Amino acid sequence: MFAGLNGKNVAPQPIEAELLKDPLFEQAVILGDNRPCLTLLVKPSLPQVEQLAERRHITSLSANEKLRSPELAEEIRRRVAELSAKLPHQDQIRDLSVLWDEFTTDNGLLTPSMKVKRDEVLRRYASTVDGLYRDARGPQAGGGRRKRGA
Repeated sequence: MFAGLNGKNVAPQPIEAELLKDPLFEQAVILGDNRPCLTLLVKPSLPQVEQLAERRHITSLSANEKLRSPELAEEIRRRVAELSAKLPHQDQIRDLSVLWDEFTTDNGLLTPSMKVKRDEVLRRYASTVDGLYRDARGPQAGGGRRKRGA
């Protein structure tokens, strides 16, 4: 649990658990401790990205291009916004960034019990997180901002 600048306590784990019910999302980290709002770092599932590309008839792109396609960014934002709209105002996600690196114990982003090391994620993606908070101004995720990759 952490406190935002608005003084409201937020438990990120239930929000992350809801996001991870969607098969498109492989890993999700909600951020917002001592920040004005919540933001999200999310890693999509590569097999789900492939399936989405097939459904959208995005077959001429390489795997790397599919991962960074506007269609994928739009779909991620749509799904996050849909979930976020159901949450209380202080729990709504204002912006997000898509990550392509997996969180593993080997790269230091997961504990041996497979929990996210939030401090390490914040350290490793500090510039991405800072950019999210510079840009997080809309009422909820998907407010017209572009997707960023880390």
